[in-house]
Amino acid sequence: MPVYRDGKEVREKDRVLKKDKTDYITTLASGQIYLSSSRDTSDFIRVVGSVFAENANGSLHIEQSMDSSNWDVRYSFDVADGVGRSFNINITNQFLRVKYINKENQQSSFRLSVTLIDV
Repeated sequence: MPVYRDGKEVREKDRVLKKDKTDYITTLASGQIYLSSSRDTSDFIRVVGSVFAENANGSLHIEQSMDSSNWDVRYSFDVADGVGRSFNINITNQFLRVKYINKENQQSSFRLSVTLIDV
């Protein structure tokens, strides 16, 4: 699959993997929401990661925006107690943020890893 930068195709030998990783490891109280800051994803084409919550159910939302104000593109899924989930999503807008909504119980552990990738 060709990769383009500034409208020009990047040859395989000239590609350099660029990554930007964020990990969030703490627990959330019942009903608490984790919301990352808005990230400029102009240099990236994919967001990948994983999420795990123990003793609580919740939902993860990967949100994208053209202007960092209107979050029009969303990829969401439920996270069951004790069941890790992974994601691999194309970036289609300039800005991205991650939101996790914890539901009814205090978590005993929570791990969220998000990596932006340019190739």
